[in-house]
Amino acid sequence: MKKYFLLFLFFSFFVFSEPLKIPSVNPLAKPCPQISSEIQIPENPKPVEEKIVPPLVMKLNSPEPIKVIITLVDPPYEGDLRKDVVSYMEHKFVERNGLSHAENLKALSSFPIIFAKLPPDKIKEIAEDKWVFGIEEDIKLYAKRTEGGALISSDDLRGQGGKGNGVAVAVLDSGINWDHPELPAETKVVAQGDYTNTTGDGYDDEGHGTACAGIIAGLQGGMAPEAQLWAMKVLDSEGSGDLSWSVAALNDVYTYRNDFGFPVRVVNMSLGTTNIYDSNCDSVYPAMTTAIQKLNSVNIAVMIAAGNDGCTNGVGFPSCISYAISVGAVYDANIGSASFG
Repeated sequence: MKKYFLLFLFFSFFVFSEPLKIPSVNPLAKPCPQISSEIQIPENPKPVEEKIVPPLVMKLNSPEPIKVIITLVDPPYEGDLRKDVVSYMEHKFVERNGLSHAENLKALSSFPIIFAKLPPDKIKEIAEDKWVFGIEEDIKLYAKRTEGGALISSDDLRGQGGKGNGVAVAVLDSGINWDHPELPAETKVVAQGDYTNTTGDGYDDEGHGTACAGIIAGLQGGMAPEAQLWAMKVLDSEGSGDLSWSVAALNDVYTYRNDFGFPVRVVNMSLGTTNIYDSNCDSVYPAMTTAIQKLNSVNIAVMIAAGNDGCTNGVGFPSCISYAISVGAVYDANIGSASFG
């Protein structure tokens, strides 16, 4: 009996010592699916000059290849049919535009979005395709730091019964340290993935993501101590990451939202750029806009830091997306210098 008990303990530790990994799927690595001739795929009637966003247009005179995100028109289908139609569109787009050997080529499974590194002339050429919704540069995002839960009355919220039971929060950040006693893998951090291609898992090697996760759902000090967490590593050990990494992570939140423990109902992104907008920036960032809009359509709220610069006349990207909930900073002058997030 003792032998079997020890085997059970070993098996339990082996299975539950880290969160389950979120499957990584690149539709372009699989055969193109066949779809019914009755499927209607919309086209984008906009002229070419409106499909390439202004910040990217300014870089097209450079001879160097540019990492871009290509957002195709969104097909009006859901479920498994949507995945088949999206994959079909991505395959056909790559085929007819001669992109099969493009550098860094990758596509998403639920959102009609393709990543690639292309010469400027090729970017102009593919913008003429009838399925292109928008093309933008794959820019860098950076961690936005905050002071913590003490200034936002987290104790008062928990006292009113808002503890997050039945809800999962996908944390897009530098990962989560699930060995921390406040954030155990066995009950708290239930899913994880590395979108930076640096560590192979969602474990935190920078610290920012763990701090945010503790504020959100730490067992003792979190705003929602009974909520579960997804550790989605989109920032590297330096606290920065490509825009495409976050878009890919949001694709997986949408795809697997009901597959790990509690259903995901909230996404937290304490990250962004120093680009400030005094109105929505949807047309400048079509990929992130598409991703957040689709998450909203399945009742997932996307919370994003407004910025770290103390700006009073606008918010940063991606919190400037109209479908996101932009979250401002708290600051206590008695603590020291301001750090907005």
